[in-house]
Amino acid sequence: MNITELIVDYVRQGHSVELTGIGTLNNRLQPARMDDSSQTFFAERHDISFSTATNGNDDIVRYLAETECVDMKIAQLMWKNYIDALNDKLQRTGSHQFPGLGELRSAGGSYSFACEADANTVGTDGSIADVRHYD
Repeated sequence: MNITELIVDYVRQGHSVELTGIGTLNNRLQPARMDDSSQTFFAERHDISFSTATNGNDDIVRYLAETECVDMKIAQLMWKNYIDALNDKLQRTGSHQFPGLGELRSAGGSYSFACEADANTVGTDGSIADVRHYD
């Protein structure tokens, strides 16, 4: 079991993941829209972002327990160990890769997230040009 891969899967499913004491990887749904000026239709998409704000959300721990078929106490311990190892890695190397999403970086006690090229949007942009409205 690779918790980093589990996090990536969970975010790609449309959820946000709070990395305890670090920040939150957010997945926000952007609804479909029509740009009348360019006659372009944009399909619904999910945008990935990072915020240093946290609120104690531990949904990822419940997901970890369900996915790995373990008790919540075990999942909480696994999560704590992962966060401890992540903090240690960030202090030693300054970064951690979330494959397919981006790279979490640490410098001087602050955190940032750099999305991979086009990874801030899960899937394609879904644009279709020359769409016409019919009455």
